[in-house]
Amino acid sequence: MTILPTLYSTKEDTLNKQITGLVTAQTKNKQRVAVLIPHGYTVFDIEDGEISISDEVIGPLEENGSQDLSNLTTGQKVSVQIVATLVSGKDAVSLLENK
Repeated sequence: MTILPTLYSTKEDTLNKQITGLVTAQTKNKQRVAVLIPHGYTVFDIEDGEISISDEVIGPLEENGSQDLSNLTTGQKVSVQIVATLVSGKDAVSLLENK
């Protein structure tokens, strides 16, 4: 598995812990996702809602645990369980492959 290469510019609002990221990879069953954020990648499991590769999401992407995100591409709310944040691309791939 590889992570979608991109020239995407991520954004962060550290005061409100709102980080904007780009979905770059997901497992075949679409339940675990890797998101490019300003300082690496966040990997999470989708609990409710839908996310696809190339979607832009915003929320507390640098906070582990259960979080609510907004899918800026579709306008949907998405509930996720963040399992890792601020990881390298290599570590993100490993977490996706081991799901």
